Amino acid sequence: MVHLVYMTTEFLRKYLNSEIKIDF
Repeated sequence: MVHLVYMTTEFLRKYLNSEIKIDF
């Protein structure tokens, strides 16, 4: 489950990087 959260976070950061700055 940890891997899923990590991959999702990475995906969201890369996908929404241009619009939203996410700091985790």
